[in-house]
Amino acid sequence: MKKLSLALLMASFGMTSFLSPALAENQTPPNESAQQSQSSFKVTDNELRDFVVASKVVDSIRKEAVERLNGDVDEETARIIQQQATENMIKAVEKTGLSVDMYNRIAQAIHSDENLRQRANGLN
Repeated sequence: MKKLSLALLMASFGMTSFLSPALAENQTPPNESAQQSQSSFKVTDNELRDFVVASKVVDSIRKEAVERLNGDVDEETARIIQQQATENMIKAVEKTGLSVDMYNRIAQAIHSDENLRQRANGLN
């Protein structure tokens, strides 16, 4: 159960490590149609700035939850930790003014769009 909880938590908002070059290098390149759709996805500077702020908070919440899940926790406690972390991540994203959907779209685009990734890294 602990491994499942960790996997689920990592999957929810798992796109937050966009700043890690090693992760980006290990990504399988998206297919051509995905690249075309991502290239037509436009992100304003304000949206990207909000994304960078939110991703730092989301990553911190995720790390804390993973740390708690690595302890000796039962199934119910693991479920509660995961639920609280997910709720806190959603609040962190929405506090910046982004919707969760927009946050996830930007995160996906960053993984496949080098220019967008460089723009985001420049805002750090």
